[in-house]
Amino acid sequence: MAQGDKTFNWLASGSTATSAATAHNLFGAYTGLSQLHPEEAVFVQIATTLADIRISGSAGSPATNNTGLRLTVSASTYDLPPVRAANASELTFAREAATNATALWTLWARKP
Repeated sequence: MAQGDKTFNWLASGSTATSAATAHNLFGAYTGLSQLHPEEAVFVQIATTLADIRISGSAGSPATNNTGLRLTVSASTYDLPPVRAANASELTFAREAATNATALWTLWARKP
């Protein structure tokens, strides 16, 4: 790695399962994003198990079974574009079908 290259710190990883067809907070009970500066850039990696899911980044428009970015079980891990910590805390997901799904997530922060 060359001097001056951007590096990243692992923050946390976990999983959140759906229990109903409604939107769920992607990070479940994880509260570590609130410890970051709201403007800090974070990177989110997501995979889904058991069923396809939909992701929404807007608190005003949570994910539903037919709105939001579709993530499929058949794909591997999705890398979302960098987002502000304040916006990452608003990510919601919903299962796309009647089968409960689990979102597996990992958070990275850019090291200054």
